[in-house]
Amino acid sequence: MSEIRTCKRHGEILHYKEGYFRENKRRYRWRCRSCFRERKKHHYAKRLEELRQKRGYKYNHKALKPKLVALTGGCCRVCGYSLCLGALVFHHVDPNKKSFGIRKALSSNKYTVEQILIEVTKCVLLCNRCHAELHAKIISISDLKPLKHSR
Repeated sequence: MSEIRTCKRHGEILHYKEGYFRENKRRYRWRCRSCFRERKKHHYAKRLEELRQKRGYKYNHKALKPKLVALTGGCCRVCGYSLCLGALVFHHVDPNKKSFGIRKALSSNKYTVEQILIEVTKCVLLCNRCHAELHAKIISISDLKPLKHSR
């Protein structure tokens, strides 16, 4: 149910009838559309933060991969491929120093940005094809081109 009423904060605006329970009785109050949206947005933001803390999430890393790719040279260190971001992978040069996989860290959100950056420094950027050839021992680590630092 809705009608136009006057809000103290937003003036004359559309109001919604909001239901709630008090003392086991259903009661209603009128709430301004803008106040209703602000309350709902605040409630869900607070709830989302509680869920993230409960599940151990630290950050959302979806936008982090392009930055990591740019940090590690922006293209495959063997062939120079750089067209598709999804086709580029991080390969650990020394598997004994590997703490976790970068792909897993970006999708699980269980690691901080600092932890991921430290782990990326142990890696080289390769395209999927060169990565497969490296594991099949068709190419070796010595075939990697030096990283060009831009100024």
